[in-house]
Amino acid sequence: MTVNIIKGGKMSKNALSSYWGVMFARGIVAMLFGIMAIFWTGLTIELLVLFFAVYAIVSGILYIGGAIFSTKNHDKWFLFLLEGIFSIILGILIVTWPAVTVLIFLYFLAIWILIGGIFEMIIGFSNTEQMPGAWILGVVGIISFVLGIVLLLFPAASVTVFIWILGIYSLVVGLFLTVLSFQIKKD
Repeated sequence: MTVNIIKGGKMSKNALSSYWGVMFARGIVAMLFGIMAIFWTGLTIELLVLFFAVYAIVSGILYIGGAIFSTKNHDKWFLFLLEGIFSIILGILIVTWPAVTVLIFLYFLAIWILIGGIFEMIIGFSNTEQMPGAWILGVVGIISFVLGIVLLLFPAASVTVFIWILGIYSLVVGLFLTVLSFQIKKD
């Protein structure tokens, strides 16, 4: 496959074709987390927090890996790197701070989702001509941004409602990322 680099530091037409596996893996992990959150609501919040911490770390590693592989073909690779670093730091903080309260976890989660949404909107909507299906990542960013704002504004919501919202969010984002991975692979 020939790489056709666009002038001006833009991403090549198939620059993210090697990145499709990272998007696919992240989508599957998000959907698995979503299924656990929806169907195992009886889990203690501490266990859910641990699952989320693992998800954040794995997601961060996948984003960093994707950033490393995209440095030559994608002019916004550093956004993937920043989101990956932020995800890993958040995951480590949650794992090493076992006494985290639901409210603090909610704020961490809201900020993580909000920042991730901003990065995803920038990446998705700034690469619509160069990256097939980039709008999907932009839509994921909008969903993430809105959920982050809602969680920040209403942190005292019921834990069960929170777990279900988180589960549904993870399923939707996972589905969008999985679809995007196939769109990227196709080109």
